[in-house]
Amino acid sequence: MTGFKKSSVRKRAFVPTRRAICRQAAVLPLVLALAGCASGPPSETVRKIGERGESLQPLAPGDGKGARGAVRSALLLDPEVREQASLTGANVDQIAVERAALLPSLSFGLVGGVGTAGAGDPDLELSGKQLLVDFGGTKRAVEAADVNLQIQYLKFQRAVDESIATGLVTYRQVAMLEEMVSVKAAQLAAMQDLHKLIAERIDIGASSAPDLLETRNRLERAEFELLDAKLELSETRDKLLRLSGQSRGGTIPDFPQNCTPPGGETDGLRIARLELVKARLNLEEAERARFPRISLNPLGRAAVGGGGISTGLNVGVESPLFEGGAIKARENAARNRRQSAEALVETEERNIRLDDLRLRRQISSLKEKRAMLARQIEILTETRDLYRSQYIDLGIRPITDLLDMEESLFGRQVELVEAKFDLQERLVECAARSKALRRDLGLTQFQLYGYPLTTDGF
Repeated sequence: MTGFKKSSVRKRAFVPTRRAICRQAAVLPLVLALAGCASGPPSETVRKIGERGESLQPLAPGDGKGARGAVRSALLLDPEVREQASLTGANVDQIAVERAALLPSLSFGLVGGVGTAGAGDPDLELSGKQLLVDFGGTKRAVEAADVNLQIQYLKFQRAVDESIATGLVTYRQVAMLEEMVSVKAAQLAAMQDLHKLIAERIDIGASSAPDLLETRNRLERAEFELLDAKLELSETRDKLLRLSGQSRGGTIPDFPQNCTPPGGETDGLRIARLELVKARLNLEEAERARFPRISLNPLGRAAVGGGGISTGLNVGVESPLFEGGAIKARENAARNRRQSAEALVETEERNIRLDDLRLRRQISSLKEKRAMLARQIEILTETRDLYRSQYIDLGIRPITDLLDMEESLFGRQVELVEAKFDLQERLVECAARSKALRRDLGLTQFQLYGYPLTTDGF
């Protein structure tokens, strides 16, 4: 093994000559040209998002009053929304990373080595690289990064809609459970009054002990149901507190029954179509993997211990010849991903129609159920009063019939409360699909984490 060669002649101190200075000056335009090309116009997607976000005010926390305030606070507190916003920013930076391959690069280092093929004595090296031809590989990578940004931006917008819907539904659910607790409390009070009445009737011999025992069993059942309702209410309040920073629920706007997304496209379908575009780009890149890459490589060197400056220009041609079957495997994998993306688009197109029919059917059924329950409550109220009169005044009706009727009446009232909530929950889902949710809540005039909350794309 050979080491660094030692010169037998003592080296003189290097004094730059006019020619050496000229060679140094010749390198400066190259360096300046490389540095001047280090920036370029941003992508169209980044520009549109940035311009729209700058024209809107940042979203402020809610005042803790009403559904609008709860939704605003929920958006700012939702970790999923923040995560999707951060991922969107990462995709913006990734576009710059991919675009950098189109621009000249410049590096500085110390080069030295041993052996016949080594670099010899250490030199300071300033090298550059400019890609000339790669048959569209870098442009495809930039386009794929831009598509990834659009996909991630849609995921951010979808996370915003889901956060709004979750906050609204939870806010309304607290009010629904408060109403349900009131119904359960009224049922318990009715059972307590009936139990007290039967106890008084036993004292005068008008009722029997089995009637009192049966009433007590129903009374305890009502107490358990009220306890369960209160527990569920407390848990839902805690959920709302985690989501929005407040535990008080209330009513929400009655959104219109419009479940059709704008242009017939949901965020899921848009994402699926963009995934298909990306899959086609990846397949094209895999099919052209053997195409060469040609680049210019300017070079400047200066000896560490003193000496002249040498400059040069190399041309590099790179092309993979054999990678153990990996090139063909990547091509097959890209083709399979394209087929998978095509299937996903077909699935999303089918789901749009099916989900629209499902929501319309459920809304129609819940409206009809709400009307039927209201009518049935009126009938059960009259029947309960009749049974009560027949048991107390006439003594011809068994106590079980009266108790069953009491439970049926309050049970229907609970179902009516749940039906109203379920109907509003479906309307919230429709409003999210039709992009009316943010507009009706006054959120389209704001931006969140620098990204617009508008519903018209960028």
